[in-house]
Amino acid sequence: MGERLATEMQLVIREKSRGDDYCITIIAHSLGGLIARSALTFMEEHRHHMKCFISLGTPHLGHLFHNSAFNKFGIWAFATIKRSVVMSSLLL
Repeated sequence: MGERLATEMQLVIREKSRGDDYCITIIAHSLGGLIARSALTFMEEHRHHMKCFISLGTPHLGHLFHNSAFNKFGIWAFATIKRSVVMSSLLL
């Protein structure tokens, strides 16, 4: 799926871009983040145009580490620093 997404992105870039004054921003959620990250490996020729890659709720570490101390510390840090009610509820 990543290769197909990269092919699609390259077609759009070739059609829409005018010169070298364009940038690419990718925003993805969940499994889409994994697919987009995979697509980036096929986008070498456009790498200098990459501006931003944002993935929300993407399991970059996989499901195996969902209860790791690293993840628990990250949730605790966000809940403490931002004083977020939503993040605090994840600690329950």
